[in-house]
Amino acid sequence: MAAEFGGIHRFEVENFLSIRDRQVLDFVVPSIDPSDSYRYIHTPRGYVPKVIGFFGANGSGKSNVLIAMQYLAHFIAHSFDFRPSQNPIPFAFASQECLKQQIRLSVAFSSAIGPNGRQSSERLSSVDPTKVDYEISAIGSNVVHENLSAYGESGEREVWFERDSKGYVFADEKFVHPAILSKMPPVRRNCSTVSFFSQFNIEGVSIIWNQASMIRGNAFQTTPSLSSHVLSAPYIEDRELLKELQHQIDRIDLGINDVNIFLSGTDHDLQFNHAGLDWPLFSANESHGTKMFVYFFPMIQYVLKNGSILLIDEIDQSLHPDIVSEILSWFLNPERNPHNAQLIFSAHDTTLMRHLNRNELFLCEKSADGATIVTGLRQFSDLGDDEPLEVLYRHGAFGAIPRIG
Repeated sequence: MAAEFGGIHRFEVENFLSIRDRQVLDFVVPSIDPSDSYRYIHTPRGYVPKVIGFFGANGSGKSNVLIAMQYLAHFIAHSFDFRPSQNPIPFAFASQECLKQQIRLSVAFSSAIGPNGRQSSERLSSVDPTKVDYEISAIGSNVVHENLSAYGESGEREVWFERDSKGYVFADEKFVHPAILSKMPPVRRNCSTVSFFSQFNIEGVSIIWNQASMIRGNAFQTTPSLSSHVLSAPYIEDRELLKELQHQIDRIDLGINDVNIFLSGTDHDLQFNHAGLDWPLFSANESHGTKMFVYFFPMIQYVLKNGSILLIDEIDQSLHPDIVSEILSWFLNPERNPHNAQLIFSAHDTTLMRHLNRNELFLCEKSADGATIVTGLRQFSDLGDDEPLEVLYRHGAFGAIPRIG
């Protein structure tokens, strides 16, 4: 059964890669036009866009925003497996001063913890289970602070757990029973409490861990290996996925009639049947754009099926704008996206702005001293709903354009 996560509501990042100063990315829209409801996830905090795009000049920090999001999910879920010498959040802003300061990442989201999410739900009855905040701060090789909080119907914040710089965790008994907590050692300095607690099968923590582990993306590898094994492996494991690829790749007209799996001993590949050709081509002979679509497709299908979150850096690389706009439309189609999956992407192709509104558009630019600044278009209060956003952006109305000459 798919879980509806409700997307990312707010994301805060400070002292991470090119993002030196605290940037608050608030995706929640208090109210919307009912005719646009298909574009949003309705959450207790308000309405959250299903599709969010980041634009800006090369080197402006778009990728770093997505890397921060994906790294936080990776840290929450998988840091128990980190090497002892591995830094928990290894990418501070490149200055001597910032190396001594905390890196801070924070996310607000929805969770299934509560009446429908755990057998011991009566112990959490005072807390609205869908409004959750998570925050982590680290310096060098040490986590110095971490907490997970939720909010009751009155809006009062309730801390479910808080962890100090020595790894000691103070948890609400509604979340972790004191008898269990008393037997646990301190959390390792580069490990998240969620990843650590998940080893003990604590139910509420397992739900948070599951949400983080189901986030997909390419932010760690914007230019992935497109080898025959990488491309074909997901389709060998899931033949239903292959059937869906066969349907979609014919429908979007790449000149390909069919896709099949080639197996020979330990070798495997995809074979593409083209109109007018007497024999199929292997993936190595396909265009880079076709291979990128085949690479992205399993991630897209996974999040649409599970109602999770997809982070794609440079979604427009090697893909025609019409194909990218088609992918965006899948997330806005209730039939294709019945579980409210969320797509957050970066791009250079400004024609994609035609498919987004001001609540869905964020711009990145560098300050004179090299720090990334992120601005949501809805901060431009005089911007009308029907304004041509791409035209205004290209004419410099919002900044965040390349400085040429």
